Amino acid sequence: MRNITKRQQIGIVVVGLALAGLMLDRTVLGGGPAKASASAAKPAGGAAGKAAKGNAAATGATATAGRRAIAGLQDLAKLLEATAAAQKVKAADVTDAFKPVAAWAGAPAEAPAVNKAQASAAQFVQKHRLSAIMRGPTGGSAIIGTKFVALGQRVDGYRLVTIGARSVTLDNGVQRVTLWLPADEVAVEQ
Repeated sequence: MRNITKRQQIGIVVVGLALAGLMLDRTVLGGGPAKASASAAKPAGGAAGKAAKGNAAATGATATAGRRAIAGLQDLAKLLEATAAAQKVKAADVTDAFKPVAAWAGAPAEAPAVNKAQASAAQFVQKHRLSAIMRGPTGGSAIIGTKFVALGQRVDGYRLVTIGARSVTLDNGVQRVTLWLPADEVAVEQ
């Protein structure tokens, strides 16, 4: 037996798949040749009659296949309309057939709370600047941005919990942030 090249193997596979598709169409899907309509005129006898009979069968098969295709599309359209009505989706809301509307796709997943807390803390640090620290026997205070904040008071949801020599720590119950004095600022001790 001779060796079969890769190209020949591919050709054999393609022909095999085509035959399998044809058999599936003819047996399972009912796509075989349809019989001529009973209302079609009976052709005359002889060779001309056989040709006319074949043409009538072909025309009937084409018409039947066309009716099946249209019925299938109508069924699909009805199914899509029923689904859209059940999901309360308006056709005008569907701008892209490949991008489902929010009602079908569901709400976007919530980001984990840790990431939100970290983002909130990072925003707080970017938004606020520690300008001065005043420490004393009663605990002290700090100037954050333009606001004078005593120990225990809140700034944008964060409570001032500790005052160090060059930094303050604030807590919102989920995340702690530390603000540092810039190098050119001065801390005052009383």
